[in-house]
Amino acid sequence: MKICHYDGNRAGVVIDDRVHPIGEALVKAGHVRTGYSMREIVEALANQPAAVACAREAVQAGQSLALSSVKLLAPILDPPSLGAAA
Repeated sequence: MKICHYDGNRAGVVIDDRVHPIGEALVKAGHVRTGYSMREIVEALANQPAAVACAREAVQAGQSLALSSVKLLAPILDPPSLGAAA
C-alpha cells in the first residue's frame, strides 16, 4: 500500500494514477483522531490490522481523485531528528 499526504492534510492511497482518500474513514472508525498527522496514519496502519482493513475498504469504496489533480506533500512534516556518527 503506497500512502500519501496531499491537499493540506489528507491521507490517501496511491494506486496507478489515482489517489484514494483514507483519512476520513480512519477517523470515523476511531483509528486516528480528527486533525491527524501522517505519523499517526503510519502508526495506525503499522500496528492496527483493523486500520489496514478500514483503509482497504475505503479504497474499494471507489472514491478517488486523479493523481495529477492533487498537491502531494512531504510524507512526514515533522520527522524526528537524525543523527550520524563518523
